[in-house]
Amino acid sequence: MAGIYIHTPYCHSKCLYCNFYSQTDISSLDSFVDSLCVEIEKSSNFIENEEISTIYFGGGTPSIFKPNHIEKVFRALKQKFVFSENLESTIEVNPDDVTKDLLIFWRKFFNRISIGIQSFSDAELKWLNRRHSAEQAIFAVKMSKEFGFENQSLDLIFGIPGMSLEEWRKNMEIAISLNVSHISAYALTVEPKTKLDKLIKSGKCFVADEELVLKQFDSLITFLNKNGFEHYEISNFAKKGKRSRHNSSYWSGENYFGFGPAAHSFNGNIRRYNFSDTKKYISSISNDTACYEEELLSVNDKYNEYILTKMRTIEGVLETDILKKFGVTFLSHFKKEISPFLENGVNRKGDCYSLTQKGKHIADAITASLFFV
Repeated sequence: MAGIYIHTPYCHSKCLYCNFYSQTDISSLDSFVDSLCVEIEKSSNFIENEEISTIYFGGGTPSIFKPNHIEKVFRALKQKFVFSENLESTIEVNPDDVTKDLLIFWRKFFNRISIGIQSFSDAELKWLNRRHSAEQAIFAVKMSKEFGFENQSLDLIFGIPGMSLEEWRKNMEIAISLNVSHISAYALTVEPKTKLDKLIKSGKCFVADEELVLKQFDSLITFLNKNGFEHYEISNFAKKGKRSRHNSSYWSGENYFGFGPAAHSFNGNIRRYNFSDTKKYISSISNDTACYEEELLSVNDKYNEYILTKMRTIEGVLETDILKKFGVTFLSHFKKEISPFLENGVNRKGDCYSLTQKGKHIADAITASLFFV
């Protein structure tokens, strides 16, 4: 089984914090869709003889796609791939794009919807430079459920400067009241070259207190656990049977195709990186030249990626996996380097190692210390 990720490199406007590749000029949208279909046609042999178990339209803002664009892309996909019977197909949408007609149309192609809400506070949304209101966010969730999307995911952000613990709790309470099945929640981070980064460097904005951000993270875990959500990955929570199968495939090291600018593909040994430039991407495909660069992964690379992804999950890292996949040298290295964190960030049960609550606060530091350099 393999997954497919479609990257939509367009947004109506750029959010304050976002460092994902996207652009607000949508004049090349039609040309992009044409190029995307050509890439799909020519890249299907990168991973051979595997059914497609998940499709994920991400971005950017996939809800910018017009119905004819989505129809065209799916037509191209169906010509080259075999879909599994229990295909999970997800589209990311912005609340202000949601309409009755679009929901009816999307439901023909997707059985899962991910709504980029970020906050249910108008003041926080304005600060983040989001286009929608809290009312539109609630409307989008209710309407998408009414029109057939039982499998719904929401994105929320904590650690917003000025956000109190109580205000964050209100966001969580509203999300729970909407009876969604999946929540992805992220701490606001300052990424290089974003508007937020520039504001902070110019002294026009401040970073939220780290201790408060950790309290918000802890309250998130406690609150969602009490309300029937499994904390199955550091930033992801799901009700029983409602994990994101697509994202889980990344953390499990499964093969996947990535189509569109800035998308990545992986076949177990090679990673492809598509150009993070829509104009260059379209031009390369028009000229029948590669729209990507490739990297042959070493054993070290594969081990480090295994540690990076699996340590973030509820299942954690298994000694038997390391021994089977990478050999005794890597297992010895792992056991040596993880020893200082046992019961002080990492819990061990048998041959399984997973992060404790404290460990989730310093997950990046722990995983970095386990890398084989």
